[in-house]
Amino acid sequence: MTRDTNLRDMLHRAAKWFPNNEAVVDDLYRYTYAELKDQVQRMAKLLHTRGVRKGDRVALLMYPSVQHVVALFGAFELGAVPSALHLRESPKILAAVLERLSPRVLVYDGALEELAGELRRAAPVVSSAIRAISELTPPDKRDSGDDPVIPRDLDQYTLD
Repeated sequence: MTRDTNLRDMLHRAAKWFPNNEAVVDDLYRYTYAELKDQVQRMAKLLHTRGVRKGDRVALLMYPSVQHVVALFGAFELGAVPSALHLRESPKILAAVLERLSPRVLVYDGALEELAGELRRAAPVVSSAIRAISELTPPDKRDSGDDPVIPRDLDQYTLD
């Protein structure tokens, strides 16, 4: 491994060398390294269409899940900076953090839809959002709203 290897490179290398090995698993999703790389690249394209560029911040309001990994590595794929928000903080503190971060996009778990909406109202600097589905997302929160949904909508996005 070279000194300039980063997490993005490590995923690409694992997908090349071990494409059929399991990479990430939760109660809803199971991806091999090849599938994870594909999902990550699609997520990167979705983030790009939402205005994210190299060096921009992407706020993550998510429970631990496969989609959290996809969002995290999607930001890495673009050279963006993923910023995980601590779920135990108060909405007031989270809004203040968002104001300071000025993220281009907020990626949130559908189970946190109400909190995400509250934060978007309290921190207008967040102009775009993406909903993620995890095992904690109630069925009625999986397809509601106007925000793109991962992984459902990722098939629409491919890297050129």
